[in-house]
Amino acid sequence: LATRNGVADRVTLRQERLGPESLAALVDPGRTVIFMDIDGPEIDRGVLVVQGGKILAAGAVAVPADAEVIDVTGKVVMPGLVCSHTHIGAVAGGDSSGPLHPDVRALDAINVRDPGIQKAQAGGITTVNCMPGSGHLMSGRTITMKLRDGNTIDDLALRLLDGSIMGGIK
Repeated sequence: LATRNGVADRVTLRQERLGPESLAALVDPGRTVIFMDIDGPEIDRGVLVVQGGKILAAGAVAVPADAEVIDVTGKVVMPGLVCSHTHIGAVAGGDSSGPLHPDVRALDAINVRDPGIQKAQAGGITTVNCMPGSGHLMSGRTITMKLRDGNTIDDLALRLLDGSIMGGIK
């Protein structure tokens, strides 16, 4: 996310642009790289190397010869944000019939085309823990989602190693 003349300008590295295994290097010759670690060093003219949506290297590193170089001059590059408590996707939840709703599943109620998902993406949120309902002792089961463009809940749901959908109890 970057600001130019006070207007937010989103720069994303989507797999559609680079391809699933493409190598890219984000460079800004006049910029200092500041890491999220408050005690970490600042690095002049740092480089961020990404491949397949994952950061391979950051800091005072060489640009790989086969990398697509992306000039991010004037931009602020930051990691995606995680929201651990949200109700985006027009998710519904338990009713007022009782304080416990363990059988309510957020994944059954999410509209993956809800504009709230695109608004969260535009704000830099990449991962969410979406919850059903509010105001109950137990409102049901949550779902952890990666906010990527998709048409079904399976396109957004994160899965555990055993293939089950990641989430918890609210």
